Amino acid sequence: MATDAAIQAACNNARWCDTVCRAHGLATAFSADAWVSRSPVPPLYPNLVTLSLGSVDRQPGRVSELRSSLGDRGWAVKDSFSALDRAPEGFETLFDAEWVCRAAGDEVVPSDPALVVSRVRSRERLLA
Repeated sequence: MATDAAIQAACNNARWCDTVCRAHGLATAFSADAWVSRSPVPPLYPNLVTLSLGSVDRQPGRVSELRSSLGDRGWAVKDSFSALDRAPEGFETLFDAEWVCRAAGDEVVPSDPALVVSRVRSRERLLA
């Protein structure tokens, strides 16, 4: 079951993919259940990000459309909720992951004393 936080994380990730792709001049599209770029995307970015569990039945059609426009290789699907059966389309899982979140304002306490947590408030500190 997808939690509200997981759905929000998937949507945030799709917005990031959209921003990167549009910065490269690529056309992208959002629907209620997916984000898609039908053009070749920058390395390590997907062409399709699923945004809800309720759309599992529509995703094979989107995958077929991508295959028609992009060919058999060089593009990817991010199954945000690990709900799609990708094997019939010839896909293999690169890795499994879970969405994690933390409420804003929660204190961060490192689990290892060697880890240091600090707030970065300047460009110089971020670069460091």
